[in-house]
Amino acid sequence: MKNLAILLSTLSATAMIAAAPSAAAQDMSICSQSNITQLVYYEFGKAQSAETMSQIESIQNISALCDVRSIELIGHTDTVGSTSTNQALSVRRANNVKNALVKMGLPASGITTSGRGESEPFIPTADGVQEQLNRRVEVRMTLNPLVVEEPTYVEPEPVFVEPEPVYVEPEPVFVEPEPVVEASPVVEPAPVASQTPPPPPQPVATGPAIGNSALILAGAAAAAAGLYLILDDDDEPSSP
Repeated sequence: MKNLAILLSTLSATAMIAAAPSAAAQDMSICSQSNITQLVYYEFGKAQSAETMSQIESIQNISALCDVRSIELIGHTDTVGSTSTNQALSVRRANNVKNALVKMGLPASGITTSGRGESEPFIPTADGVQEQLNRRVEVRMTLNPLVVEEPTYVEPEPVFVEPEPVYVEPEPVFVEPEPVVEASPVVEPAPVASQTPPPPPQPVATGPAIGNSALILAGAAAAAAGLYLILDDDDEPSSP
């Protein structure tokens, strides 16, 4: 089961990175892991081929994408051949992968190699059986996990922009002037002539005051008696 999990993980990562490295660069989830195991397969009796170089390039892509701390390379063979021959072949396969990675720019000090020969087959078989899945190099990569920080939302401070003054030319307003009425000339009143008060009435001479009173009394008495008095010029009463 462990070998099957390694195989599935290798196929998935290899397909993503080798076939579409640009897509892998956009998906950083692979770099959040602590350990990644890749498998490089070989043809029978060989330590290098065009197919193995393509798989090694996918490992280099992971190293360029993630922060790799160290790489451990473990070579394996199938059960065809002697134990000593297979042991030497497994070491050559591991060294082949290391040399290729160093040429691609990875530091040699961070890569270790070893060979297990036919002692740890991926798929157990009888002696003398050619099994491609057993002809492999395990690439165990230890990563410094990428810490993805959650985006922090910062409330932006309000920015006040003073609006520029806009001048609007007022439309001309025509006001009909009211007609002006000419004022009539002022006619000064004619001077009023001052009136002189009339002179006081002059006293009428009626004779002595005592005579007038006596005459009035005598006339009244005569009228009562049916007599008429005839006054002469001297205002003296006389009988008819």
